[in-house]
Amino acid sequence: MYRPVFSSDSEAWANVAGGRSRGLVYTGLLTFGAHLDLEALDGGPGGELGIVGLGIYGGNVSPELVGDLGIISNIAGVSTVRLFKAWYRRRFLDDALDVKAGVLPVDEDFAVLDTALLFINSGFGTIQTLALNTPTPIYPNGVLGLRARMTLPGGVELQLGAYDGDAGDPTQRRHVSELSWSRDGGGFFVGELGWLPSSSVRLAVGGAYHSGRVSADRAALSLGYVMAEADLGGTAGSRWSVLSHASVAGPEPATVDAYADVGVVVTGGAWSRADDQLGVGVAWTRFSGARTTPSRLARSGEIVAELTYRAALWSWLFVQPDLQWHRNPGGRRADALVAGLRVRASL
Repeated sequence: MYRPVFSSDSEAWANVAGGRSRGLVYTGLLTFGAHLDLEALDGGPGGELGIVGLGIYGGNVSPELVGDLGIISNIAGVSTVRLFKAWYRRRFLDDALDVKAGVLPVDEDFAVLDTALLFINSGFGTIQTLALNTPTPIYPNGVLGLRARMTLPGGVELQLGAYDGDAGDPTQRRHVSELSWSRDGGGFFVGELGWLPSSSVRLAVGGAYHSGRVSADRAALSLGYVMAEADLGGTAGSRWSVLSHASVAGPEPATVDAYADVGVVVTGGAWSRADDQLGVGVAWTRFSGARTTPSRLARSGEIVAELTYRAALWSWLFVQPDLQWHRNPGGRRADALVAGLRVRASL
């Protein structure tokens, strides 16, 4: 009926070469909250309630040492204690229709691949056309929104979402969550059609539209994406999985007009540790000509290759060394090599 939510992530990062400067950065995140299953209450209304807060602290290796736009750590952000999510969820039509409303982030439900959750670089979790072009409600910012998911025959799944288009500026309002619909920020509308041809393959295509004018030179923005993941089976007890995203955005004032990634994850077996995971991924982000000046940098971009290994010491404790190589970070920096270590403890 009641399930507490608590996890602690601690990271140490070293920029070994290139980027802006060499150095060390520490990053931390506390996630806390609770889920309540109302179905278990006698005479209750049914459904689920959830509330999650964040405590972000420490530095951010990307702007401080490397200069990339893609964000090396997917937990880094402006130091804050804030509400992240507060939602009510209800299922209808024998669970075929799933509706969730409240304070929500877009990247919890859209453009997400489960296989990509191993990677620490934020691009694998939230495609850069979604993360870098508008004040989109993604981690660590939730906004008022509604998401509906319909399961259809033949392994087809349709998702639709509508969200406040302005997640706010965390550098100006560090501890304040956006709990009212912004009049000037417009709306963010997204749809995704997924297909599960088998239990081991998932394909999806989606699109989004941001109706607000973010700045004087930034008009409404549209984006489209495709993504896929597959469990390939394995040998000697190992399980191999693959993933890929591809996305484009426009019009021209967009910061990022194209993004693509591919990754491979191997789980357990080969090294006699069934719950450990090894991942290798490459992501490419292209900046639009309006973002990259002088003109010689137009249509430039950055590439990141990530090698990561998550060791499950106990069911509640994980240790994850991570190595990332960045080509042309920010479109103008020297190639960088970054090494990190994440330790996660959770209930």
